[in-house]
Amino acid sequence: MDILKKLNKNTKILNISNCGIKRELSLLEFENLEELYCDNNEISNINHIVQPLKLLSISGSILRNL
Repeated sequence: MDILKKLNKNTKILNISNCGIKRELSLLEFENLEELYCDNNEISNINHIVQPLKLLSISGSILRNL
């Protein structure tokens, strides 16, 4: 089951660090996201970054594009 499907547009802080994610990440449905922690995954791209994102932590990841 994809953990991101359980969250909704009211999520303000999302910590998916060390979750073994090996794909692109879309933030399209996270309209109110302010902090995203996705350290130590194999996320290649992060699509649809929304405002008011204030903090993006991606250390130890292989991110190629934002």
